[in-house]
Amino acid sequence: MVNRQLPNLQINGLTASYQTSGLVATCLMDNGNEFTSLYPTPVPWQLKDGGDGSRVLFLRNGHLLHFNNTTPWNNIEYGNRVRDARWDPASSQLKDEQYFPNPPLSWGVIPLDGTNDGLGFPNDLEIVNDPAWKNAQGEPMWAVAGKDYQLYGVFAGASGGLHWTLLGKIPA
Repeated sequence: MVNRQLPNLQINGLTASYQTSGLVATCLMDNGNEFTSLYPTPVPWQLKDGGDGSRVLFLRNGHLLHFNNTTPWNNIEYGNRVRDARWDPASSQLKDEQYFPNPPLSWGVIPLDGTNDGLGFPNDLEIVNDPAWKNAQGEPMWAVAGKDYQLYGVFAGASGGLHWTLLGKIPA
């Protein structure tokens, strides 16, 4: 049984991969973000990151967006930034993409255009099911997020790397 190691936990969200059959991730209250692969052989759930799991979301291109309430490292909060991981079938692990050169931001934090940081704890985050809209650089938009009174899009460059762009401000 795949859930044998998850006795009585509060699930805040669940997502399944569009690219890898059987790969699922969940965010758990007080127990972080976790993932498992159900096929070809079920494996126990594995911790992606600790804290309060806040959101996990697989994009259609295989990237996993995830964040938690906060995870500090050397007094720098990075856990509440939207982070990016991709499935590595060789190791059966979700591995963080590296957009920044140094920890902790190098642990998957997706850069926000015009800053040296990522998008922190959005109010909402949703995938774009059919990314037909592209920015001026011709990059497809894979997800949208609202934070305070601003709307952001996450775009994939030619190399597949992601970045956030401010789309506009919502009048209060």
